[in-house]
Amino acid sequence: MPGRMLATYDNAWRQTASIFQSNGVEQWRTTSAHGGDYSDVTAPLGGIGTTGPLRCLIGWRGELALAP
Repeated sequence: MPGRMLATYDNAWRQTASIFQSNGVEQWRTTSAHGGDYSDVTAPLGGIGTTGPLRCLIGWRGELALAP
């Protein structure tokens, strides 16, 4: 199998990792941690991580802070 994407989820069915594998070997992973009203995303090396509030069901969205 040349390449595939995998995902892991927490008990609330929120995605906690997005994993790319090539020939069965992990190439990179993006992880997410979910708090009460925010979500932190850790990007793979060279990527951009983010922290921001969760989007509510009616579409309200707050500010997004980009991590260096």
